[in-house]
Amino acid sequence: MDKTDEGPLLALRSIRDSFLLCHIDAFEAKRRLSTLGFRPRSARLVLHLWIEDEIAALHDIEWGGG
Repeated sequence: MDKTDEGPLLALRSIRDSFLLCHIDAFEAKRRLSTLGFRPRSARLVLHLWIEDEIAALHDIEWGGG
């Protein structure tokens, strides 16, 4: 990955972390994603995927993976 790709990637990670740590709500997360070029429907899908990924990770921790 070259340096030009790091800005948007860091911004995306920052939005994800803020959302998952409840520092921002879903409306603010979708607004911030739109500034990165995500359409509203795509932004909503991204939020759902982040939540599903967190639930899967917590399930793996609690139940030992698999």
